[in-house]
Amino acid sequence: MGTAIPTRRAALGTLIAAPFVIGAPVAALPSPAAGAFEQALATLERAKAAHYAAIETMDAAEAAFYAACQPRQPMAELADSERAARKQADVEARQRFGVDEALEMEGLAGSAACDALAAVLATPAPDIAAVVLKIELARDGSLGIDDLAPVLADLRRLGAPLASVGAGRS
Repeated sequence: MGTAIPTRRAALGTLIAAPFVIGAPVAALPSPAAGAFEQALATLERAKAAHYAAIETMDAAEAAFYAACQPRQPMAELADSERAARKQADVEARQRFGVDEALEMEGLAGSAACDALAAVLATPAPDIAAVVLKIELARDGSLGIDDLAPVLADLRRLGAPLASVGAGRS
């Protein structure tokens, strides 16, 4: 009886590991085309690059604006008429340096990047490596657990062949 346990464990280990070694789960899956996932990833990378570029543009516009406006007397020390003139000068300077436009573009690019990330998460993962990537992207994007529902669906779909390996055995 003492030798039956290791032998049984070895047999069970072989049953569990064999599909991975021969690649059966991946081949047997009703797997979505990897191309759709790769396309979603490429869209995400382009959106992230556009967002980073918009951030750089916004930072440059703000730096130019603040450099042109410093040093100045604090608003609290100004008379009412001087405050109104300062506010108008600031509005004109923000327009001249493109601050508001840059802020709007950064917001739009950030929204596009968030939408692209959501699209990656919603696109079925072709394999476990893609699932891991989705989890890492969700973590890096500070997403919540509720945002991982498509990832759980991927794991259930990709794990289905493994569940059938042990089915009916006691």
